[in-house]
Amino acid sequence: MAYCPQLSSEPASIVSRSLPRSGDGTVHHPLGVSVTYWNEFKNTILPWVLAAGVVTFLITEHRRTTDALLGANSRLAEAVEEQGKALEGVRQLLASQGYTLPPINAQQ
Repeated sequence: MAYCPQLSSEPASIVSRSLPRSGDGTVHHPLGVSVTYWNEFKNTILPWVLAAGVVTFLITEHRRTTDALLGANSRLAEAVEEQGKALEGVRQLLASQGYTLPPINAQQ
């Protein structure tokens, strides 16, 4: 935000609201400094619009990343479950042929 130290410690946009405007959109300060609508917009409104855009982008990316991580976690859980079923099948096959395996949780 632009400041106008010659007039006061308030931002220039607050000071310029009370000053007269000409037909071309220029604000004339008593000290001869002129502020156009564009300068007032880019110093007061544009930073907030850009900040809102950045925050929106970050929220969208956070949601997308979270969804991707949850999807990967569920696929991993399914793969671990399938491996457990396959291991149980191998245990049953070996047991039917007379072999025994130690329990999965046994200390080596």
